[in-house]
Amino acid sequence: MFLIEFEMPGTTREQYEKIWEILAQQDLLAPRGRSHHFGAPAPGGWRVIDVWTDMGDFEAFGKVLIPAMVAAGITPPQPRVLPIVKAV
Repeated sequence: MFLIEFEMPGTTREQYEKIWEILAQQDLLAPRGRSHHFGAPAPGGWRVIDVWTDMGDFEAFGKVLIPAMVAAGITPPQPRVLPIVKAV
């Protein structure tokens, strides 16, 4: 399992919600391999943390996520990928 973190300075809630609208249109609100999603306002922007069971699934989802971010007016950030050592 992997923890994927996106820090998105300058991103608004409206832009974040726009990504969800785009994903819903493509029936990708619950993509294969993602077990958890957390989106929250952060100082000066937005933060997203996901838990993925498979990096291949995450990379495949990225092919849809990146264009959705661009369509929402967000410059796609470089994700931080951390292997999960323990989940309880």
